[in-house]
Amino acid sequence: MTRSHLPLLGAALLGVSLLSACTMSAPGNLRVHEALLYGGTQERIVWVYGTLGQGSAQSSVKLGANTAELRAQISDDLGLPGTLSVNGKATYRSATSVTAQKLSVTRRTDGTFNVTPLPGAALSAVYFTDGQTWTKLNGTSGTVSGTRSDGLGSAGQLTSEEGAALGRALLGQGPLAVGVLDSAAIPDAPLGVEPAPTEYRRTALYVLPNVPTQTAVTPTLPGRPTTPP
Repeated sequence: MTRSHLPLLGAALLGVSLLSACTMSAPGNLRVHEALLYGGTQERIVWVYGTLGQGSAQSSVKLGANTAELRAQISDDLGLPGTLSVNGKATYRSATSVTAQKLSVTRRTDGTFNVTPLPGAALSAVYFTDGQTWTKLNGTSGTVSGTRSDGLGSAGQLTSEEGAALGRALLGQGPLAVGVLDSAAIPDAPLGVEPAPTEYRRTALYVLPNVPTQTAVTPTLPGRPTTPP
């Protein structure tokens, strides 16, 4: 009886596949920028910058415990110049930790804002959107005014392009505020990256949805006394 060699052939093909994956080259000039969102949105968004080798259509990098395939960037609102697609997506995504609320914001009828950092929060900046445009508040505590902003600008260690892209992604969701957390108080640990990038940036943002507007109070005028008939 002739013994089948199909299982051995399958194993051989698997070995070739694994060898190919292991020998996939790393990208050149690897840089990694991550935005960690907390509060109303709990997500880690990672941009991978770099170049593919000459004549190479793909590369790989290890992000956390996962090996990701890098290719030319796709058409996407978060697909920024100089970045590579990660597993067919514009960015690499994973969940962030659940945290306590970091701030309270109220919009006043005169166009200013009441900002209150909550216990344990360290804020470096606060932004507000009414769902259509962005404003950077001129302070992180008390009653403050604001200045028009292109999205989240260069919040934390974000580039202006990253801040603008995140700002566009958060529009259309009603009034919300975004607090930029101090870099020394980011709840999650840095994402492990192999090979080591030449540049690594991380920015933590607390998203506060449903920001209320202070209701105007109409002063009550004293009534005019009436003369009894």
